[in-house]
Amino acid sequence: MSWFQAIAHDPIPFMIPGTSFLEVYDRGFPAVETGDFPDQIVDPLAFSPLQEMLHGYIWRLTCDQVLAIGTVQARKFFALYLARGKIALNADSYFGAKLPGRFCPNFAYHFRVANNWPTRPDPLEDLAKITTVSLCAQEYDPVIIHLHIDEHPEISLLTRDQLSTERHRQATPARFSSVTNKAAPLLGLGTLVAGGRPPAGTSIHTSLHCRSDSAGLLG
Repeated sequence: MSWFQAIAHDPIPFMIPGTSFLEVYDRGFPAVETGDFPDQIVDPLAFSPLQEMLHGYIWRLTCDQVLAIGTVQARKFFALYLARGKIALNADSYFGAKLPGRFCPNFAYHFRVANNWPTRPDPLEDLAKITTVSLCAQEYDPVIIHLHIDEHPEISLLTRDQLSTERHRQATPARFSSVTNKAAPLLGLGTLVAGGRPPAGTSIHTSLHCRSDSAGLLG
């Protein structure tokens, strides 16, 4: 009761200053519709960590909203979507970072739902837009998640380079069979037969090379 009385007496110490989110976003982040960067951002790739921090913040609020006040169907599908996506996230799959599963930034971009989201409104629509996703996150190909099957196939979050390398590995035979050319036996001093001809089955080029070496040794 004393806490409420203190607030009623002087609310100023209990006030927390706030800032308009949209005002900060419009001035300092890429445009939602076009993806154009503000003039003050000279290196979009280096700006990726700040984009991911912001994206992760909005994603956390989205999760809380859907799971707390969404319809029964919305909560059911959203929980299933999070559970199936987070198993693909580990320290080896995302820039070496130990991720907290479903709270991974750009989750809505990395994991797409087959045949679009089943309920309305779609909670992933804005956060899955390429214009809101960092350049680092765009190195990964989106993974498709199915919500209407009991057993989901194994999924992995891989960069485009990793996928290309894996496809190349699978398309390349593990072993090659090739015909090896047997080298002609080398001829040294004393291997030439009478008349200066090489023995049968040896290369004339090898013989001439050896004869030249012999001449040099003999002065």
